Amino acid sequence: KTLKIKDPYPKPNTVEMKGGMWLLVKPLSATYYNKADPSETYSIEVPAGFVMDLASIPKPLRILTGKYHDLDTAAIIHDYLFWVQPCKQEGNGKRIADKLYKDTLKASEDVSWLNAWGQWIALKGGSRKAWANNQKLKNDGESRFMPKAYWANVTKETDWSDLKGECCSKHSPMDFNFPDNAICTIKPESAKKESQATGFAGGH
Repeated sequence: KTLKIKDPYPKPNTVEMKGGMWLLVKPLSATYYNKADPSETYSIEVPAGFVMDLASIPKPLRILTGKYHDLDTAAIIHDYLFWVQPCKQEGNGKRIADKLYKDTLKASEDVSWLNAWGQWIALKGGSRKAWANNQKLKNDGESRFMPKAYWANVTKETDWSDLKGECCSKHSPMDFNFPDNAICTIKPESAKKESQATGFAGGH
């Protein structure tokens, strides 16, 4: 199914930290709807305090998305889903996260359909390592949710590797809780089916 984002397009509010880490200081919400049936909707809210490295997006694709301006919305939602890892029972968590990355990019005025589709194809294989690495980090006890008491002191010179031991050495419920499990009912299409549905075929 083709998912669209309800207007207005969500814009993130983040603070950059040292070493390519980012802190989300306001919740980032997006509501998706099925293009064929607009009454079918799915909602995601990335909580404020989420710390991300955008590592769920392979480095070559980060070049395509620029310096994380309008395009960072897709990367943040993808990072969040890769950290919380919902839909384990259905076994589709990674595929759903990859699909929503593509659909979020397509909703941006700054990304062509072909660019979004190409990134999705590359992402499907290139992000497997990040999915597995996040599982390991969580199993080792790392949290990616910073308490609000620490936000005021976060700057570009803040080193997450130093700070996380002080603020985030214990799991937060948000590391595991995902508020809208309706997302897990999305059935991502294969690249072949996506090509057939859109009329795109490589080499033509």
